[in-house]
Formats: sequence, C-alpha cells, structure tokens
Amino acid sequence: MKVPKLKIPLWQELVYLGLIMVAPIIITCIELFAAKHGIFIWSFASLGSILITIVILKRFVLKARIDKVKTKITLLEHDYSSGNGNADLIQAQWKTYNLILYIYWAISTAIVLGMCVLFIDALVNQIIAFRGASILILIFVIAGMVFKAFTFITLKGGKKE
Repeated sequence: MKVPKLKIPLWQELVYLGLIMVAPIIITCIELFAAKHGIFIWSFASLGSILITIVILKRFVLKARIDKVKTKITLLEHDYSSGNGNADLIQAQWKTYNLILYIYWAISTAIVLGMCVLFIDALVNQIIAFRGASILILIFVIAGMVFKAFTFITLKGGKKE
C-alpha cells in the first residue's frame, strides 16, 4: 500500500525553478557573453553549469538519499545518547554520514563562492557591466517567491503516486 505524500506538483516546481534559477541564469549569460574576456566567460559558464547540475541533482535525484542520511544521523544520535548499541560503532557511522553530508555541502558552497569571486572580480575589473539586468533578476526572483507562496496557499492536498 502506497502512502500518499504531501508534494507540490512537478509543473509548479518547474515554474518556480524557472523563475528563480533559469531566468536569472539566462539574463546573466546574456550579460556575460557580451563581455569580451574569454577566460572569464568559460570559467564562469563552467562553474555555472556544474552548479546547475548539482542543484538539479539535489532537487530531483539526491533529495531522498540526503534525507535518509539525515535520518540515520538523527537515529544514531538518539541511540548514542540513550546508550543503545555499540558506542564506538555508532560514533564511526555518525562520523561517516556527517562526512558525506559535509562533502556534498562543501562542494556546493565552493562552487557558489567560486562563481561569486569570478563575478565580483569581473565587475571590479569592468569586464562586464551589469546595468539593468540586476533589476530583471530581482523581478524574476520575487515573482518566483510570490508564485511559491501562492502554490502553498492554493495547494489542495497530497498527491498520490
């Protein structure tokens, strides 16, 4: 018997991701590819592609696995605090699961920070001029946030899969 899950319909997730991620990326790419500095363009585009891949993988592929790891960490912490099981084995497993989560978050954070450094450096060295694009990005992100809020407000119930 399948248990119904509380989920947002896929089309609403895709619209939300389009507004907060895809539209700003397209606007940024238009600005970036207007720059005349090839190394910057390729390094930023490469990091951006990797980041997009990580976000999509996390959202649609790795989410269940990451949630399982977090659940296992919580259970291990409970067992350790209550004295259930072998304390050394629990501690070793807890370290391993936390290391897995840390590596995932560290890679994501390093890529985001790399992109920020490249972007700020390009602005400072006037490789790119970001003119009105920042306002367009802000508008799309706010529209995405409002859309997500209305998604939760109008959500009728769990979707059976």
